[in-house]
Amino acid sequence: MFGRSTTDTEITEASYGPKNRRKGNDFHIGSLNVRSISDQSKAEAFDLLAVNSGCKVIALQETKRKEGEWILSSGAELICTRREAREGGLAFWIHKDWLDSLVETKRESDRISTASFDFHGSHLHVINVYAPTSAANETQSDKFYKDLKKVYTRLSKWDSSIIICGDFNAVVGCSSDDLPFVGGHGTGQRSDNGDRLVNFAFSSRVSILNTIYPKRPNRKWTWISPNGKTKNEIDFILTNRREIAVDCEVYCDYLNCSDHRLLRARFRSTAKKEKSRKFAKTKRAGGERSWDPVRFKNTITEMLTENPPTCYEELTESIRSAASTATHATHQLSRISEATKKMMMSRFQMIHAGQTKNADLAKINNEVRRSLENDLDKWREVKSLEAAVKGRSLKKTKRALTLKSSPFTNLERPDGSTTYNRPEIRKLVLTHFSNLYAATTREPRSRYTHPDEPEILQHEVEHAIVTSKTNISPGPDQITM
Repeated sequence: MFGRSTTDTEITEASYGPKNRRKGNDFHIGSLNVRSISDQSKAEAFDLLAVNSGCKVIALQETKRKEGEWILSSGAELICTRREAREGGLAFWIHKDWLDSLVETKRESDRISTASFDFHGSHLHVINVYAPTSAANETQSDKFYKDLKKVYTRLSKWDSSIIICGDFNAVVGCSSDDLPFVGGHGTGQRSDNGDRLVNFAFSSRVSILNTIYPKRPNRKWTWISPNGKTKNEIDFILTNRREIAVDCEVYCDYLNCSDHRLLRARFRSTAKKEKSRKFAKTKRAGGERSWDPVRFKNTITEMLTENPPTCYEELTESIRSAASTATHATHQLSRISEATKKMMMSRFQMIHAGQTKNADLAKINNEVRRSLENDLDKWREVKSLEAAVKGRSLKKTKRALTLKSSPFTNLERPDGSTTYNRPEIRKLVLTHFSNLYAATTREPRSRYTHPDEPEILQHEVEHAIVTSKTNISPGPDQITM
């Protein structure tokens, strides 16, 4: 079929281990529709493929295996969830290094299951999905995405990292209108299930990683037809943490029992980054809110006078309603105006669509730069006025609003030419200041080194008087020798 197959005869104890051992904080999460690993020989063949791929967790679909947990030859654990129908079945393959971090696995439905891990003091949730095919009716597809949305909403807390992977049976395609959650590197013509997947990505604010990273066509498709003529990209990996995603591609090794290929995404994060994110100051969704006690008092008095509560529930509801009326959002001035944000987004879309020439791009960059400068000037003016009204230090306010100085990018050589090379710039600066502060002349050394010792000693004066001539004429004081 394609790639290099993994057979049962290749499974030996020495063959286990990732082909490329990566250092650092990178880890891989994968997804594969295995079609069937009902017997142990197929499970061991997949175990060899999984270890060689370097993945730490792989979400499996259509396992057709009974519920249970199995330790495989590599030390990894295969956890299969309960399934109602004869077909289907979901499972997680978890590397032995991540077994201690596993918190729980849970079956959400026949088509959705979750695995939770302790991730640098926070939570990492991997959601395994198997969506209905295009032949299914719309009711089943809508119910699947409704259940997926419900699971995602329950798991998406402020410190949670969520990765959704599986066989979505959808073709997303490529469109510049779906940025930023859908990239411009998808394949195929978008299907109805693809529209549902894109709508879910936008409503949940998750990124479809397959469409973000450019790859060769051979590293994009995840499913091939039995006759080998049709290839589609129907398996996807999504995440709410776009900033820790590094890459997403197809692993070209395959199983003989499956017509899918392993899809894996690479992530990079550190304990320091997760800790800073965990304790970062969160912003209120609706901005800052202010409280009006007078309005609350008038509202609650009016409500209790017109409709006196007859039970405790009505009283609490009246208090909540009055509190909601007395609380209103405070308008927060943004540092960057909406017009500038729209201009930057249009530039981003034009660049990714490949519709921009160098001259046009330079013109757009100049417009964005000028608009940003105007916005920052207005921002400084407003903040300075607020500080003056509240009696704060204008000097500290001005220092806080000053843009940080950026390092210079070029420097003039002694011969008058200009260099842009960073090592050469550092060398020129070092030479300049070394010559500036270096001693070029030798200071004369004094005969007398003691600070309290006079320049002329008493015995030197006496010796000069004794050895002088006797016929020296007297001075103004008429004293002779």
